[in-house]
Formats: sequence, C-alpha cells, structure tokens
Amino acid sequence: MRRWTRISVAMLLSLLVSLPAGSAWAGGAKTHVVRPGESIQAAIDAARPGDTILVKPGTYAEALKITTDDLTLKGSRGTVLTMPDDAEPCLVFDPGAPPTLEGICVLGEFSPQFEVTDPVEDTRISGFEIRGFNKSSGNGVAGLYVGGNQEVDAKIFGNSTWGNPIGIFLRDVSHGTAEGNQAFGNCSGILMLAGAPGPLTNWKVRRNLVKANNKPDCGEEDPVPSGNGILLLGAADNDISRNLVLGNRGEGVEGLGGGIVLVNGGEPGGPQFEPSGNRVRKNVAFGNQPFDIAWDGTGEDVTFRGNRCGTSQPGGLCN
Repeated sequence: MRRWTRISVAMLLSLLVSLPAGSAWAGGAKTHVVRPGESIQAAIDAARPGDTILVKPGTYAEALKITTDDLTLKGSRGTVLTMPDDAEPCLVFDPGAPPTLEGICVLGEFSPQFEVTDPVEDTRISGFEIRGFNKSSGNGVAGLYVGGNQEVDAKIFGNSTWGNPIGIFLRDVSHGTAEGNQAFGNCSGILMLAGAPGPLTNWKVRRNLVKANNKPDCGEEDPVPSGNGILLLGAADNDISRNLVLGNRGEGVEGLGGGIVLVNGGEPGGPQFEPSGNRVRKNVAFGNQPFDIAWDGTGEDVTFRGNRCGTSQPGGLCN
C-alpha cells in the first residue's frame, strides 16, 4: 500500500467552511470580486493576508493554488471549477508516479525531503463545486485531502465526492471538522490515517452521508482498502457522530471493510498507533459488511453511545 500514502503534504481540493459576506474593506482587508471571464488565480495572486476573493456564479476553467496565509476564497451558489486544458499538478511528491491534478491546492513551503517548513495558515474556502479533476491520468487518490499539519483547523463542509479511491483522506493531520459531506461510490469513504510525521487527532466527523463505497478498481500493486465507510487507522481522540453510513460492503483488504471501523494502524512500515480516546456517538449504520461498526479492541477510553446499527464487532456497540 505504498502509492496511496505518497500524497503531497498539502491541503488539496476544497476545504470548505461557511463564512459571512465581507465588506469591500474591513480593517485594511480588501474584497476582490471575480466575475465570469475573469481569472480567479489572478485575484488570489494579487491578494494579501486578510483579503477575501468573492467569486460570482459561473463556470471557471482553472486549477487554483493558494500560497498566502489568511485568505478567504468564497464561491457563490452555482460557482463551478472545471479542469483547464493547461492544468498542472500542484506538487509532484513522487516523481516516479503519474501526477494527479487538484481543483484547489493550498501549498506551503517544503524542504528537499518534502518536510513542511512553512505551512499556509488560516485559509478559508467555501461554496465551490469541483468537476473533472483527478481523472486525466487515472491515478487520482483522494477527492478531498488534508495532511501533514498538526494545527491545521481545517473545515470540510458540504462537499460531494465520488468515484475516487478515497472520498475524504485525512493523513497525519490534527484539529479539524468534516461535516455535511457526501462520500459515495469510492473505494473508501472517509479514511483517517495516522503515522509519520505525526498523529491524527481531534477531528469532528459529523453528519456525513457515507454510502456504498465499494468501488472495485482501487489499484493492483498498492490497493486502497475497498468497501469501508469511515475507517480510522490509528486515529485517536476523534468525535465520530451523527453520520449516516449505509451499504459499505468490505471485500477489499482483510479486516478494514465495513461501516465505521476503528483499528490499530499507521503508515506501512512506520509506527503503528492505537485508536484510543475516540467517541463514536449517535451514528446510523445499516447494510454494511462484515459489520456496521467494528473495533479491534486496541486502545483505551474508546466509547460507543447511542448508535443505531444492525451488527457490530464486538457485540453490544449498537444501541
């Protein structure tokens, strides 16, 4: 399972959060308005920390890159990003693998060893529909990806992601919220992977619809686990609550399939972590195989309360 862990430690695609509309100037901050036919990237490049880029409804053939702290990128209802003919990868993490393309990439500075030296902070993105990315090479990994930052405070709200190896991929990243998303028809719905360079803790994964993530073509040499809804591999101290998890039928990597799954794990060949301190509450999970909710028994202070489900391992996790 090498390839699906070789993702650039950037925040890819849309990290979405609802924000109030800003005025043209607020404490020195400026609002840049982009209309159809104009360049969103040009407005991003011209913005300074604290500024807002407000994108009017329309279809924009652009792949966007943000490298400035404290920017708000705000779409409107009907704001769509599509892949341009001249799209380039945000970052090539593995030169030996075909590059993938990202709709929105938030990219900090890296060392030659691909260690984050200066992460981009306080980025707020909302209101975009992203179409057609991660398809040109056929080797896309995640619809939505956040990784490599222990104080990111990322917010992933209101997205739909389907047809990817992984719908939402959280890797070695702490402190964030994923709420109101739909992940369906992927190999894995929501994958939370701990490991080097850091753990994965303090996420709120709430009110998501995670359905029928049973995509079969998940890679041959390094397959992504298939047939799981919400999978915590060594992720600790997270709140998994009020999600609707249906019809994820694990027939992929043994022991990782099913509805909501908590197991000891981490990066292949790296340190392994226990899923301690996780709170699994008030989820609805039915029609998942082999179990609607499963825990391998490792870790401490793992709690299951108020979950409506049909099957669990061990028994008694459904209330």
